[in-house]
Amino acid sequence: MTVEELQAQLAALGLRLPESDHQPLLGMIAEIERAAAQVRHGLEMSDEMGVIFATDRLNGGAS
Repeated sequence: MTVEELQAQLAALGLRLPESDHQPLLGMIAEIERAAAQVRHGLEMSDEMGVIFATDRLNGGAS
């Protein structure tokens, strides 16, 4: 995400931040996006390997 995209997103929410907050916020957003990509990858791999989690049993997913 670029600074311009961040400003557009903030404006859409009706928010304005000082310029000094943009870079730290962009860093946090990048870290969240990396973590989300890792989780998605892990879920895809677990689907491919047919892993059954304990929560699947609660929902009937293992039957």
